[in-house]
Amino acid sequence: MSGQFEPLPHPPVATIGAMDSHPRKPLGTVQHRAGLDNLQLADYLEGIAAGDRARFEALYCLTASRLWAVVRRMVVQKQAAQDVLQEAYLTIWRKAHLFDRTAGEALGWMTTIARHRAIAWLRQPGNATRNARVIFAPQSDLEAIAVDAPEPSVLFNELLDKLSGEQRESLLLVYLYGLTQEEVSIALDVPLGTIKSRVRRGLIALKELLDS
Repeated sequence: MSGQFEPLPHPPVATIGAMDSHPRKPLGTVQHRAGLDNLQLADYLEGIAAGDRARFEALYCLTASRLWAVVRRMVVQKQAAQDVLQEAYLTIWRKAHLFDRTAGEALGWMTTIARHRAIAWLRQPGNATRNARVIFAPQSDLEAIAVDAPEPSVLFNELLDKLSGEQRESLLLVYLYGLTQEEVSIALDVPLGTIKSRVRRGLIALKELLDS
């Protein structure tokens, strides 16, 4: 990427730590959110590749709520999700020069980055299981769950521990976090047939455990 400066510690919008609310309008450029203009987003990415911070701010304000929904679907803990989203936008800033408008839409490219950052977080030791515990919690308000919440139930841990690490990872990504097997294949850089096999064998193993 051209330009001699690094991005700010946070993307240059004050509301990066409060994504549940709509970010403020930058430079009078944001007219609506319902239908994002991928041509406009592509133009912004090209400007960002040249080091244009104003366009980065505009891009953020146009897309933050959309990418926040993508991340939050996979990372339930709010603080962790905010960190993941920040990493996604820093990646967008640093890799904007790699975007090719002839290869796909701008929003799809950005969404893939957000998903990859969320998956990277889930793959860190303990994060996927802890996240699953929050999803399965009985509270209707997930934000009420403390950061130091107790570990998953003994049965839940036992079932997961009986699976191979690869089976557990694939099953959680598909059935808990809602990714398609194709998305898991791309995110993990593993052939689709291998992912399908892991999921199938993991389901068989779980059925055998529950029947025993």
